[in-house]
Amino acid sequence: MGYPKSFEESLLLGFPRRAARFRDSQDKLFWNYPRLSEVTNVFRDLAEMLTEDAYWSPEMRLKAIRSWVTDLDKVMALYKDWEELSFNRNAIVSTLDRIKSYEDDIDVPYTYMASDLLPECQEKIKILTKMSLLRLAQDDSGDQYWGLIKSLLPEFQPHQELLDQSSRLAAEKKAVEGAGTAILNKAKKLISLTAYGLADELSDEPRGDWDLFLIYSYGFGLVDSLSENEFIDHKKLQSFFQEEEMAAIVPNYVDMFWRNHDPTRLPLEKGPWSQLNKSFKDLDSNTRRTIEDSFTKTYKKFRLRSLQ
Repeated sequence: MGYPKSFEESLLLGFPRRAARFRDSQDKLFWNYPRLSEVTNVFRDLAEMLTEDAYWSPEMRLKAIRSWVTDLDKVMALYKDWEELSFNRNAIVSTLDRIKSYEDDIDVPYTYMASDLLPECQEKIKILTKMSLLRLAQDDSGDQYWGLIKSLLPEFQPHQELLDQSSRLAAEKKAVEGAGTAILNKAKKLISLTAYGLADELSDEPRGDWDLFLIYSYGFGLVDSLSENEFIDHKKLQSFFQEEEMAAIVPNYVDMFWRNHDPTRLPLEKGPWSQLNKSFKDLDSNTRRTIEDSFTKTYKKFRLRSLQ
């Protein structure tokens, strides 16, 4: 059998029938076309991202799709994280660029600092996302994968034919941990300058509260992506949230979250956590209790308002 010529053909060949089909009320199988369409669009977007600076043959494309389908939940989670970060980042850049067009760095220093941090964060998280996608595609030993590691470790000179497996794993671990730590530190800096300076600079903007919320969302979204995709270890995440500064900022951000989202979408007994950032599961018990108490009060206020 020849290799598929189109993206859609690759997808249909790689997608297992048990995952692509449903049973109707008469227990007859039928194609889950909405799901296939969704996955097709996601895989196409991811393939375009991975082939920005690398050529994929039809064979490589089919192998990637077949591998991605077997880990579909992980691939879709990576895509969702990347899309949300990219959307928020673009909206934030538009706002900050507009402010910079009529204010200089002396008047709005935090705006300029945030503008410098955003591309640095986005570039590194994109590299880590690409590495994860290549691993899920069973393609983590080729030139493209090692080129990404090289971009994270400029001093590293891989000679693939000379590296044993343990050396390769050590280099990969060092690259991922280094990039993950760097992004976490920049996310912390972005969140901090948002709380202690950027908030004032945005206060006179027409949509200042929303812009502020987006920047917080982007910062904590970076932390979510690092945590959920294992770019940082559990201890590092716990340490991040145990810092006094973060313990003070997170509840304020959550209050802002409820001002922009209806807390009554789910029953009260479900609690707040399924609607909040995934990384918040590593908050300390006192901060979690504060958030839960605040959620209960906010929930009841929304309920009363809706009944009036």
